[in-house]
Amino acid sequence: MITFALVIALTIALDLITKAVFTDANMSFIPGFLSIIYVENRGAAWSFLYGHVALLATVSIIMVAGLCTWYWWIRRSTIRDGKKLHWTFNIGIALLIGGAVGNLYDRIFHGHVRDFLSFDFVDFPIFNLADVFIISGIIGILLWVLFFDKRGKEAQNAA
Repeated sequence: MITFALVIALTIALDLITKAVFTDANMSFIPGFLSIIYVENRGAAWSFLYGHVALLATVSIIMVAGLCTWYWWIRRSTIRDGKKLHWTFNIGIALLIGGAVGNLYDRIFHGHVRDFLSFDFVDFPIFNLADVFIISGIIGILLWVLFFDKRGKEAQNAA
């Protein structure tokens, strides 16, 4: 549980610090590969629901609350069965929550999400560390579901 909380706190801190450092920045970080270009995104991924900041903030709050509830439920049922949660789930959901909270903070206190990372070699939307943490968290949870979550397999074997 301490690792879970620590990863969330570290994720939020890294996201907010980098957003503060790169606000109004415009530079080639790794020429031909990665640039720092500050933009204000008033939508979600790929500017989806552009301008609906209050709706996106509300959805983020509901998502974070749902993820925290899901983590508590999975953790409780795993401990009850005398087992430990696999690290891919713990870290994955912590990264997902931390990234969501980082972008939620921006929506509430800035009215937009501060993005600054841009790949030079491909036409891809500008993003931030919170987005990287969200995607990494989803990958961690998927790995857990596909390879380490035994609950569904045990139920099938019992039938």
